[in-house]
Amino acid sequence: MNYYVDENALALGEQNIYTAMETITLLPVRGKSIDSFFMANDWVRKWFGSYSPDEDDIIVSPNSWTKRTLEWLLDNKLGNWLDERLMTTTTHRWRKKQQRKMRNHEGQEMALITGKHFAKSNPGYFQENLLAAYHEKMESLKRQWPEHFPSLSPSLQK
Repeated sequence: MNYYVDENALALGEQNIYTAMETITLLPVRGKSIDSFFMANDWVRKWFGSYSPDEDDIIVSPNSWTKRTLEWLLDNKLGNWLDERLMTTTTHRWRKKQQRKMRNHEGQEMALITGKHFAKSNPGYFQENLLAAYHEKMESLKRQWPEHFPSLSPSLQK
């Protein structure tokens, strides 16, 4: 799992090529807000202009009576308290793992960024490392072929 978002946090905060690629390659579970998710993250077209979600890639999750019953039972103060408690516990546990520099089964440092309406993994700080390499490569290409990058500042054209 790379991202878990609920209906109150559909717009992804990090609007970069890495997150855009994750967005266009995700296999979403169909919910009431799946179309709203794609509309809230229409910025991915900056990176992938012709992108359009493929209906065949959406996993339809049945709205079972168990789910409906649990949502009805927990749509109150007890449910809100339980939600807060579980979020606080999860955030605390993951912070401890990060502080201890715990590693997953692949040897990468574990990290989870959480909030009230989202959670996203960051194993080994992969995104940051990949984006740094991407930007370094782009700057190298701009210096090598400035005619293909007209917005390049004169100081980088040397």
